[in-house]
Amino acid sequence: MEAPNIICSIAAPPKRGKTYLAMTFPEPIAFFSLDMGAGPIKAKFPEKDIDVFEFPMPLVDSLDKKTTDTFLPVWKELRDSIYNAIAWKKKEYKTIVIDPNSILWEIIRYAYNEEEERALGSGGKARNYGEPNARMSGIFQQAKLAGVNLVVTNYLKDKWVDDVDTGKQILDGWRRTEGAVDIVLEMRKETKATSKGEKKTIFYTTIKDNRYEPDLDGLELEMATYDDLLAVLLGV
Repeated sequence: MEAPNIICSIAAPPKRGKTYLAMTFPEPIAFFSLDMGAGPIKAKFPEKDIDVFEFPMPLVDSLDKKTTDTFLPVWKELRDSIYNAIAWKKKEYKTIVIDPNSILWEIIRYAYNEEEERALGSGGKARNYGEPNARMSGIFQQAKLAGVNLVVTNYLKDKWVDDVDTGKQILDGWRRTEGAVDIVLEMRKETKATSKGEKKTIFYTTIKDNRYEPDLDGLELEMATYDDLLAVLLGV
């Protein structure tokens, strides 16, 4: 059975192995690093064809300021780079990674706010999410149509209800992410003592939801890779 292209979301707090797992997907990989954290992880894959494209988040010290051409140029360059990587036949990337998708969503929203402010002629922000949703959705749809893997990492944030911390965590970013992907993963890490008394960090990946084998939802894998996911979900 030939492996299909997979659209995958990996969610976890920082430093839980999201970037490493994303880099185990098929090469060549176009890796869009929005938090500048891909370099040290790429070094662990010296034999793998991974092109890292860094797009740091613009520095903004107050959300009350009216920004002009702060996020919009970044979004336009990032958008064009992602679409070019998906369709770039010279390189024929098999996997596109956006790390983290949570920051991409912020860039898209803030860039659209800049466009709205100019159109409205004031500093106010119209809460219209139709266009930002379409821009984010377009990236997912383009990857599906092109037949490439798309991996998006996401932060998690604490869930508060009526100013009370519920003790649960939810995805931080585009709310439609989990509905737009084939596989929803969450990761955690645990430090254990080895038989020699040394400490070892183990990364665990839980299959939260998937469209291939629903009975496997909730399954937790230890130190999972792309090949492990394929073997479990598709028997490939």
